[in-house]
Amino acid sequence: MTVEQFEILLEKYSDSIFGFCCHLTGSTDSAEDLYQQAIFKAFSMIQKINCEDTDENSYKSARNYIIGIAVRLYKNEIRKKMNNVLVHDSKIIDSIKSEQDIESDFMENDIKSAVRQTVANLSYKFRAVVYMFYFADMSIDEISCNLKIPKGTVKSRLNRARAIIKKDMEEKGYDRY
Repeated sequence: MTVEQFEILLEKYSDSIFGFCCHLTGSTDSAEDLYQQAIFKAFSMIQKINCEDTDENSYKSARNYIIGIAVRLYKNEIRKKMNNVLVHDSKIIDSIKSEQDIESDFMENDIKSAVRQTVANLSYKFRAVVYMFYFADMSIDEISCNLKIPKGTVKSRLNRARAIIKKDMEEKGYDRY
């Protein structure tokens, strides 16, 4: 990958990569640090990023490579914190305002908040797969490659995470989950 291609990649996908970092860390400050570290690491390894074509799939693949870097950096950070007996508290606050129907928006935000809180409380191995699959729109194969785990493990973790989320949502009184 050339420097010009890297710049194009960041123009297209910097928001997506930063958004993934926000979901993964649960905090804007931590996400900014993780994003910068991931971009710096990717830039230092620019020769290893395969982007021979200028088509959308090549750039998407490069984006997924950077997301994989962010996941590994985040895992390493968690390990350091665990070794130092620090507790990582990750909560996501989301407030979406709509002018159409306040009551419906309130209910929708309540549900979204409950789901995000449930996902944030999942263990890292489930949370990472959920974020990669649903928020970064990565396929099972891409997640498997980035996390360096078998596809069956990815599917199993997604299935178990869905079951945990469903059970927690039902316990909170949301019957549709």
